[in-house]
Amino acid sequence: MAQLRAIVDLPASSRSAATARALVCAILPAWGLEPIAEDAALVVSEMVANAVQHAPGSASHELEIVRRSRGVRIYISDGSPAVPVVAELSQNRPHGRGMRVIEELSSSWGSDEHHGGKRVWVDLDVQ
Repeated sequence: MAQLRAIVDLPASSRSAATARALVCAILPAWGLEPIAEDAALVVSEMVANAVQHAPGSASHELEIVRRSRGVRIYISDGSPAVPVVAELSQNRPHGRGMRVIEELSSSWGSDEHHGGKRVWVDLDVQ
């Protein structure tokens, strides 16, 4: 069976998170992954928002969605070499919860060096 994947360049804009959500919600059911589409939409939204916020100066970010035997792997590439971290929660800080959401909803996640920046990946598995 051929590997199913989708790759799209998204503008480095806050509106791109909504575009990424719409793509995931269209693609995953077509691939038989409807049970994880809602979680994947939330995860990809956080991934894109983080890329836009933490990689200033990037014109675009590459989003790649790959069908795997157990589910899906989602990648987002940006121009910042800074490795993402799960921040401690604070009542005084309204931001900083995106990676915690990603960690809670995914089966695994990480990042790799990629063309002078990084590529963050997230695995979501059908239970």
